[in-house]
Amino acid sequence: MPDRSPSSRLSVKVSQFFAETTAAKFTSLHATGRCLFAFAVLATAFTVVPASANEPTSPEIEQLIRELTAPKYQARKRATVQLQSLGEPALEAVSSRVNDKNPEISRRCRSIHKHIQGKVRERRIGVFLAKSQVAQVPQPDNLPGWSQLKSIAGDTADSRRWLAHMLRENWNVAEQLFTTNSPAQVEGEVDRLNVRRSQGTPPTAAEIATVMLLASELSEDKLSNTFSMLNQFTGSKEQIKAWENNAFRRLAGYTIRQANTPKVAYQAFSLALRRQLPDGISPALATLKAKSVVPHIKQYAILTVARFGNAEHVNSLTELFDDTSVCYTRNRPLKLKNRVQPPLGARVASYNKFESQVRDVAIVAALHLLDRDPVKFGFTSLLRSEHSVFQGHSLGFHDELDRETAIAKVLVSSGAGAAWTH
Repeated sequence: MPDRSPSSRLSVKVSQFFAETTAAKFTSLHATGRCLFAFAVLATAFTVVPASANEPTSPEIEQLIRELTAPKYQARKRATVQLQSLGEPALEAVSSRVNDKNPEISRRCRSIHKHIQGKVRERRIGVFLAKSQVAQVPQPDNLPGWSQLKSIAGDTADSRRWLAHMLRENWNVAEQLFTTNSPAQVEGEVDRLNVRRSQGTPPTAAEIATVMLLASELSEDKLSNTFSMLNQFTGSKEQIKAWENNAFRRLAGYTIRQANTPKVAYQAFSLALRRQLPDGISPALATLKAKSVVPHIKQYAILTVARFGNAEHVNSLTELFDDTSVCYTRNRPLKLKNRVQPPLGARVASYNKFESQVRDVAIVAALHLLDRDPVKFGFTSLLRSEHSVFQGHSLGFHDELDRETAIAKVLVSSGAGAAWTH
């Protein structure tokens, strides 16, 4: 005699529903071509299909949940597998029982909920990625963080893949942060990552990217912590690969543009110069206009302008030609290959001191932006740099007379200082 118990009939019903759903979803996947495959995925996800006659009802799903506490292990396992197979139709009922007073139901429902939720999320990601392969297919792009990333990095296959990577690793945190858009929660996430970093576990690229997407919500201190993580985010294969990704670099550039105070601007310059991110020009120009900026930070702002600017930015530098603030000083000369030997006589002793002033750095940067060689104007101690064009500690003089002579040459060359043009 065949088994016709309620549990057996329900099991058959679930199996039929799963088989019908699977068949419906993959009927059109035999079409040729990658685009047709992607279109089939999208059409399946967003086509309204009448409910199947064999789709389990709510009471039947509740019956499966009750069977999670069946005396026999095989019965409990069968109910677990059937609930997992149902997928999204069972998600709400299972979710409501994750904190059930029965520990067996609670434990199994948490596991089932995680399994179903993972499948649902992966399906959403698959549809989201397929959209980049099919033009003019209606689809709501409602994944957590997409609106923010699209506004920063654009709607490209690269940015879609990067969001998929972020969500696969960090969906729960990302969904919470992007849904609430709460500065306190974003800063809490920065604190969490910072504590982990201090304990020897660096944040992943996905975790940092999540924070960068919400950089505009960060206070000065938390933005400073974020820059610290980014400046130390180097070395491993994952980190190298992240910096090669265009979407990740755009996120870093967006974060740099949020640096609107001298404290974080200095960190932004360092990141922009090291990673060759032109976004550094924005906080650099803002720093040059700000008041009460220490010479050392101003020096790096000038070098950032020299690296990413052009002739149009020279006027921002000429305003600093009278700034005698000292950026750097040393009492013993560096051993420079291109250094001019000191003349004989009373001035030899002065070559034991080297001083770099803000105006020295500004003049060299202006000459560079105008395609002129600073060495020909008397800046004979300068050293080149792969990242910042020049090494800041080499932009200066051993003697004030040398400085005045160089400045005089610059002024004469530019028409008594009135015209800084090509």
